[in-house]
Amino acid sequence: MYWNATPHVGRHQPLNDRVKHRLYHFAGTVKVQEYRDNPVETFRRVVGLVRDSQDNSRYTYQLRDWARMIANEYGAQTRDELIWAVYDWIKRNMVYVNDPAYNELIHSPEVLMRRYFELHDLSGDCDDFTILICALLLQLGVPCKARMIKLPQADGSYQWAHIYAMAQAADGQWVTLDATEKQRPIGWEAPHRPGDVKDYRFW
Repeated sequence: MYWNATPHVGRHQPLNDRVKHRLYHFAGTVKVQEYRDNPVETFRRVVGLVRDSQDNSRYTYQLRDWARMIANEYGAQTRDELIWAVYDWIKRNMVYVNDPAYNELIHSPEVLMRRYFELHDLSGDCDDFTILICALLLQLGVPCKARMIKLPQADGSYQWAHIYAMAQAADGQWVTLDATEKQRPIGWEAPHRPGDVKDYRFW
């Protein structure tokens, strides 16, 4: 569902105390960790997976090669070119898929990378888009951050329901990279009220 100005219940389900799963690789096998969560914990886990991707010797060098492959495909060298390359590549190649009802699947960059290269499948929801964009940009030396916002619901309330990446451009401005919204240009940000924001800056 695409954003419109009226309150709605879209594909971005409100985060609440439901069963969630975090998928990660260990010794070549996908492991699933189950837990009950809330918006704060979801945000913390997204941040943790991105940070782990930068110094986990098991796969960080492969992730760096992937990031460089994308940059080379676009001939990107400057910071702004690198930001555009990662954003456009993800927008063209990653498919938005809803999580199972009442569940939240949070995939590590390693899982997403292996699924892409081994199964030729790259899909996930806003958590996964954010994790992968930030992980790739950091490998290219681009400062970035994750942002969580509240979205309007059908009952008129605002709930934590969406997360996306932002990157710091060469001029110091922060650029929104919401690749889940395929029809929106780079820099577009879903409307939200002042204060309905949680940010975590990497580097």
